[in-house]
Amino acid sequence: MVTRRSASVRIHNMTGQGILSASVSHKYSDDYKNHHTWAGPIKSFFLTDPDDGMAVDFNTGAFTTGRDWWFVTWVTEDGVTHVTDPSNARGFIDVIEKIGKKAAIPATSLAIKLAAAPEPAISKAAAAAVGVTSALVLAMTNDEKTAGFKQHILRSEDASGVNVITLTPDAVVFTSPSGASTTQVSQ
Repeated sequence: MVTRRSASVRIHNMTGQGILSASVSHKYSDDYKNHHTWAGPIKSFFLTDPDDGMAVDFNTGAFTTGRDWWFVTWVTEDGVTHVTDPSNARGFIDVIEKIGKKAAIPATSLAIKLAAAPEPAISKAAAAAVGVTSALVLAMTNDEKTAGFKQHILRSEDASGVNVITLTPDAVVFTSPSGASTTQVSQ
């Protein structure tokens, strides 16, 4: 018997810097696609509010064959874009090619320039960062491939527990009541 479930996911910023924007794409095989963007700032060592959690859908049961796949991207206050980069790293290159360097690179450059500007520009930098992370995660969500995605399987106990994606300078850790998974990061 297959049971459709939903879980809430939060971001924990352990990068040592403020985050202007973070976005997550989740796919449960070809059945469900979820994405969420947290507009910053997300302060360093801060866990996002449970009221701003990302809802993800997945199935459990004896005859389920689906898998949970995750893609995470964020822009730190220094204007650097970070993306999950598991062994199947071709995914990030595919994304850049898909949305076009004409969109991704200028938006990142703008975020860097705005982040270095006086205080009122920080909200402009955050807006630019939201554009960057949202474009990347939407491009990944709309593709059926899982290259560039990290597999972290959700189980029935994860529907009612705390599911956290911890961002660090060199890794992303997915932690759920059922277990944890880690992947590397590229800039």
